Amino acid sequence: MSIDPNKWLLGSGVPSAKFDTIGKTVAGRITEQPEVRQQTDFDTGGPKTWDNGDPMMQLVVTLATDERDPDIEDDDGTRRLYVKGNMQQAVAAAVRGARSKLEIGGRLSVTYTGDDEPKKRGMSGAKRYTASYTPAADAFLEEENQQEQSPGNGHSPAATELQKAAQSVATSDQPAAGVDPALLQAALSNLPPEVRKTLGIPA
Repeated sequence: MSIDPNKWLLGSGVPSAKFDTIGKTVAGRITEQPEVRQQTDFDTGGPKTWDNGDPMMQLVVTLATDERDPDIEDDDGTRRLYVKGNMQQAVAAAVRGARSKLEIGGRLSVTYTGDDEPKKRGMSGAKRYTASYTPAADAFLEEENQQEQSPGNGHSPAATELQKAAQSVATSDQPAAGVDPALLQAALSNLPPEVRKTLGIPA
């Protein structure tokens, strides 16, 4: 199995998204290709399985958010969502509603809305969520439109970041750590021609 050395080096230590209070929302652009992983036991750290031995899986989504935690040194807002259970249902509904797929550059928002009834006395009920999703092309167009309607010139931060990433791929420079050039190129190829032209991304 081939492992990206930069991903191995920098992949650890990314804070998990926290949903500690009802109404909490975690939102941001997807910065890495979402991947399916086996869940791990909180107490033992070992892989979790169902009663029949099948692995319990989850979807790991990495987001660039506006959150900053003063207790985390050099916090850049990167957060990981571990999508499973009720959150999986909410995210799946959002993606289906957008008639798209989770991709680098897409914007995902997840909100903690309440709790299910506990299955056993003394236990907490599972958290419930709602989610919304905007595909990459639409997300960048929205940010560009917002930027045009606000004072100042230039592209939105997200668009500028995409432009730099596209240029690094086009010139064979090493893109940001943890970003697969092939996956980034695939995401860029989904952008409409007018968006590519606006951002100065090579055709």
